Amino acid sequence: EPSPLSQKLDRILVKDRLYELSHGQTNQNSPRRVPEPFAKEVEEAQTAHLAAYFEADPAANKEQAESLGTRAAEKALQAHSVQGSRRENEDAFRHVRVNVPGRQGRGTLLMVADGHLGRRQAGAQTAFFAVNQFPLYFQQALREVQGEAHPPEAAMRLAIRRMGEDMRIFYAGATFVASYVPDDEDFAYIGVVGDATAHVLNAGGVGIYTSPEHHFAKLPEAARQAKLEELSRRYGVQLTFDGGRVKDNEGHDLPIYKAVGDREYRWVEWEPDVARVPMERGGFLVLASDGAQISHPVQLSAIRDGESAHTLAQNGTQITGDNSTVMRLKHAGARADGTGRQVQAARGGSSESARPASV
Repeated sequence: EPSPLSQKLDRILVKDRLYELSHGQTNQNSPRRVPEPFAKEVEEAQTAHLAAYFEADPAANKEQAESLGTRAAEKALQAHSVQGSRRENEDAFRHVRVNVPGRQGRGTLLMVADGHLGRRQAGAQTAFFAVNQFPLYFQQALREVQGEAHPPEAAMRLAIRRMGEDMRIFYAGATFVASYVPDDEDFAYIGVVGDATAHVLNAGGVGIYTSPEHHFAKLPEAARQAKLEELSRRYGVQLTFDGGRVKDNEGHDLPIYKAVGDREYRWVEWEPDVARVPMERGGFLVLASDGAQISHPVQLSAIRDGESAHTLAQNGTQITGDNSTVMRLKHAGARADGTGRQVQAARGGSSESARPASV
């Protein structure tokens, strides 16, 4: 069933296709551009959809506005973003409580998105949309996959796929990472597209899991060449790797091969990597934009020392010069009744988590 966003934009896409046909633009290998007569209409529709979402869901705003809790809870779940040397901070983050009937239906959902191709804050808008819409996709998917062996794992994959399909209309793109921690399980369900990352560490700060980065420069040379050839064949473009970025024969270049959005980059995909990762009581779950460089020794040492998300984000900007966003959850342990410690941890999130990090 079409999502609210795809329904709102259907009429624009139909007009777009009719325009292409009337102008003889029937080559499926041609760049996917929204013709100029409708480009402004698409942008206005995206903006209106964002505004309507927040006007229609004041409860979400109220939940986030009241998210400051006790000092202990604040210590359990923290989030912070720092602008680096870039003109804008296009990162966004959010946490929400999930409450869906069925197995693993109650828990905490964390999200970080890092926008790119910024034009009049287009990247920030794309990231903002992703973190604020994804909970709707995820909760709907979680209702639908209760028959699966691990419902949150199946829901994470399905939700990112659906959101990626709907967000293909966006000119700008965003890398995206999300994690769901059920109240009644000591597991984190993680999904990622792009080079935003998720990290699971034990109580001593030793890494258990780091999500893959869909970044051309991070691939070994043979794997990178194979990926370039695969994408070139699949989408009918000529891709070359140059200076840490990939360029195509249509005038586009990016360092990543997975993201949401990126309307004109036909070879950028949004199929997520999804993992079910065990967590131990007192261990850490960290979600971050690529500018935070959580795998850096300075950052790992800071996590072991119990440093805050604020410190981790500042460290990241000092290391990379980039915008740096960090969400850090200290796992309180599962409760068999599904009502326990994780609920209190979630209420201790940053009061900034419902808005773009650039605000």
